[in-house]
Amino acid sequence: MENDLQVCGEATEIKKAIKDIKLLNPNLVIIEPVSNSENNTKVIKSMNLLFPEIPILVLSCYDRAIYIYAERTIKNRASGYIEKSEPTFKIINAVRRILSGNSI
Repeated sequence: MENDLQVCGEATEIKKAIKDIKLLNPNLVIIEPVSNSENNTKVIKSMNLLFPEIPILVLSCYDRAIYIYAERTIKNRASGYIEKSEPTFKIINAVRRILSGNSI
């Protein structure tokens, strides 16, 4: 609903995500982790290797303060981590900050 932002794709599995990223060339990838799992960390590492120029925002339902995944996420070069429970305007602002070259 933002005039300057557009969703260009969506995937529920990594193979489709990689295919879509190659095809659609997005400016940002938003990843939603399914659990506190090493697989999520591997996905971020793989995305960084395949698409080092595309920033990654992790949008999670897990509280950053108690969820160690957030720390691992940032160490693995995601541009930011934000909780789904944040107000929509904060999530949109996080997207814009990352698109402007900053991390959150």
